[in-house]
Amino acid sequence: MVLFAGAAGMLHFEGISDDPQRIQTYPKALWWTAMQMTNIGTAYSIKTAGGRIICLGISVYAAAMFGYLTALFATFLIDRDAKDPKPEIARQQLMQEVKDEIIQLRRLIEEKLGGKGEFSQSVSVSKLKSKDVKVSNHLPEDLHGVNTP
Repeated sequence: MVLFAGAAGMLHFEGISDDPQRIQTYPKALWWTAMQMTNIGTAYSIKTAGGRIICLGISVYAAAMFGYLTALFATFLIDRDAKDPKPEIARQQLMQEVKDEIIQLRRLIEEKLGGKGEFSQSVSVSKLKSKDVKVSNHLPEDLHGVNTP
């Protein structure tokens, strides 16, 4: 709609210009408007005040539409990714790997300390040659219920 109305306005205003290269036909005005909307532009420079106002309107509209179409495309991609179960599966696998690593670390610490398979309330790890480090039997909230053999 803007393309056709802009071309009609350009033909109206620029058709009365004294420039020999002026826009004299509707197809030429349509071509000029399309090039202006895609920000490619043409070699023709606007001569009339009305033509400049229409040119400004077409340029602002084209910039706004470019932003709108970009946002629409981005929303499509985000929605498609949100509906895809693969990222959730990857997240679950990552959480399981973290849980498994914590279990392995607990076993290693118990072996090094010569423990009985359980941490005491607060065990000093000075036997592991690290000063002022305490190991607690508290796990992050989402790891409670993980069985440690």
